[in-house]
Amino acid sequence: MNVQKIFIASAAGAATLFASGYIIYVLLFGNSPIGLEESANEVMLAASETRFSSIIVMELLYGLLLAATLNWKGTKGFSAGIIPGALIGSLIGFTFGLDLLSTTSLVNFNYVIFAGVTYAIRYGLAGGVIALVYGQNN
Repeated sequence: MNVQKIFIASAAGAATLFASGYIIYVLLFGNSPIGLEESANEVMLAASETRFSSIIVMELLYGLLLAATLNWKGTKGFSAGIIPGALIGSLIGFTFGLDLLSTTSLVNFNYVIFAGVTYAIRYGLAGGVIALVYGQNN
């Protein structure tokens, strides 16, 4: 597989992560403080400025991670990418949630579960889209 296809798949995965993140975190849950401790509300209010450029770079890097992994695995087709994408996403989500839980007083265990489940959904969709891109024109 050539590098150009990996970057196209990465961009498609990043767009999927961005869009699904917006749908889940903003539209469905309305930025609700699921799993956040009361002390975190003050921090969230103080840091309410969203940095879209950082979000875009983050999603591009996560898209590249998924694209490289699915390329290495040889995954092609939407349905073939869902499970590996969801597995990678749940590992990242649970790890991120546990990192915050163990190193800050901002979240409780509900956040760990919420992060693991929502990351699994988002990354499952992105994995499917990436694998779909890999399956095109072969």
